[in-house]
Parts: sequence; structure tokens; C-alpha cells
Amino acid sequence: MTPASGMLLTWDQAALTPEDWTRVEQWLHYSRLELLSALESMREEDLETAAGEGSRSIAAQLRHLAGAEYMYALWTFDLRSKQDVKDLLDWTRRMAMERMRILAGRHDNRLTSAEWSGNEHPDPWTARKAARRLVYHERWHLSSIRRLLQGLRGRHASGEGW
Repeated sequence: MTPASGMLLTWDQAALTPEDWTRVEQWLHYSRLELLSALESMREEDLETAAGEGSRSIAAQLRHLAGAEYMYALWTFDLRSKQDVKDLLDWTRRMAMERMRILAGRHDNRLTSAEWSGNEHPDPWTARKAARRLVYHERWHLSSIRRLLQGLRGRHASGEGW
């Protein structure tokens, strides 16, 4: 039985050292080789295989694994720290840029789908749509953040909120 994810084991509470990470990285490397070997051995239609009703398919398990890896790394950022938020923005931008460069290099025009919780029907998605949304989404939120900051500055200038 695996420990609950809400628990902090004694090992979890010590600083992660370069030596610790080297060992973990090796375990991850070999585990991923095994996983990719299993994936390579299957047919496309095998991805939808599940153990039974209500069980995750192989594809769902692989999506879950990828999402969990992303979230585990994401949860290492302290979102109350300006420096960590900057580091987070840098990290996610590097990931997005790398992925989009790969797709552009392939002249990728495949139709995929965006699925998230609460979305009854997956949205159609393409690399070109992702490129457009990367710019639009950041600009839209930047505008919102600027309005919030202007409001804060106005309150500070008037002495309100002190």
C-alpha cells in the first residue's frame, strides 16, 4: 500500500541534494525506458484497453502520469513568492516554446482535443490554435493585471487601504 499523498515522510522533509536527485533521476530514466518499451509494443487500438468498467484505459493512465509529473513539479513553486512566480513563468514558457518549435518544425496540422474537468465536449485544438491562444491568453490576463495594479496604485496614492 502506498502512503497517502497528503503525508510528508521523513525522507520528504530533508533538502533534496544533487546526489539524491542523481539517484532519483536514474530510477526515473529506467522506469521511463520500461514504460516506453511497453508503449512501443502495443497497437494504437490497445490504448483504449481498460481493466474493466470504470477503470482507466491505458491512454487515460498515460495522460494521468504525464499530468501528475507536471503537477508534482508545479507544486514545488511557492506561489506567494515573486521570485518563485517568475521562475514558474520562465519554466512554463520554456516548456511551451519547446513544444511549439517541435510542432512548427513538423508543419503539424493534426486535429487534437482540449479536455479538462467540467468540459462536457472536448474542444477541437491544433498547433496553430495553441500558438494563437498562447499570445491571446497572456495579453488578456496582462490587461486584467494592469487594471488591478492601476486600482491599487490609485488607492495607495489616495491613502486608502493604509
